[in-house]
Amino acid sequence: LPGKGVGLSEQCWPDALLGPLPNIYPFIVNDPGEGAQAKRRTQAVIIDHLMPP
Repeated sequence: LPGKGVGLSEQCWPDALLGPLPNIYPFIVNDPGEGAQAKRRTQAVIIDHLMPP
């Protein structure tokens, strides 16, 4: 999506597309950078889990 990657405003695409809907983002804990990126860019609510051994 076009726009800024850091310091998003109300006019940026993630906010315009999601509106007031919660963005639930499930991800695997083995890659912590992925969750941080989703939280910063789309204000995601993170649901994490570990892979079974």
